[in-house]
Amino acid sequence: MAGKMKISIIIPAYNEEGSIVKNLKSVMENFPDAEVILVDDASTDGTKSAGRKFKQAKYIRNTVNRGKGYSIKRGVLAAKGDIVIFTDADLPFGTSGIKDIILAFEKDPTLDVVIAEKNAYSRSLAYKFARKIVHIFIRVVFLLPFHDTQAGLKGFSRVAAGKIFPKTFVSGFASDVEMLFLAKQAQSKIQTVTLDVSHYPKRLSYFNFREGIFFVRDLIRIRFHSYKDAKISLCEQNSEEV
Repeated sequence: MAGKMKISIIIPAYNEEGSIVKNLKSVMENFPDAEVILVDDASTDGTKSAGRKFKQAKYIRNTVNRGKGYSIKRGVLAAKGDIVIFTDADLPFGTSGIKDIILAFEKDPTLDVVIAEKNAYSRSLAYKFARKIVHIFIRVVFLLPFHDTQAGLKGFSRVAAGKIFPKTFVSGFASDVEMLFLAKQAQSKIQTVTLDVSHYPKRLSYFNFREGIFFVRDLIRIRFHSYKDAKISLCEQNSEEV
């Protein structure tokens, strides 16, 4: 599928024992030549034992719960692929969505970043209203033209990843906005791919009112943060890595 490009697939996970074995198996069956990295964000359930069943996958565990953004950064900085892709652990766009991201890079090798955008799908009016407000805020404050910054599937060229991820500092849900903001600052060539959500998991997200407050706080921090002299700030020297 990926031709001569080496692909790395990062899967951040927190308390995913119910689905992680099935989803890891699906990813490795569909991408047998890819480097698969599971970043366990200090899960308290059986994610650790489930994830370690696959010797083909690299397993990294945070010492304490750090957040999705931190886990993605950790996985990306450990990856060795020419194209680095991260997907939510519940595979919201299935493995076909990952293939579409790879295909976009194959069709246009000059791309730096490819992001998924969710196709129209049925959700509550409250959800749609909140999503619209967030979209307008992000468009106005960060000048990001994307309809969906939060979709859990994004791909980066090795060069783009090297420019973006060493600078990121946000650990929570706003990390997606930070990645795209830094990509824009680096004048990256970005393409969106509109995809259907493959399923509607019972656990749609760990996002709640409290996380919403943190999300807004982090957006403000991103906007006023000085990235000029940013340095890698990972310090998980005693965490498990196999």
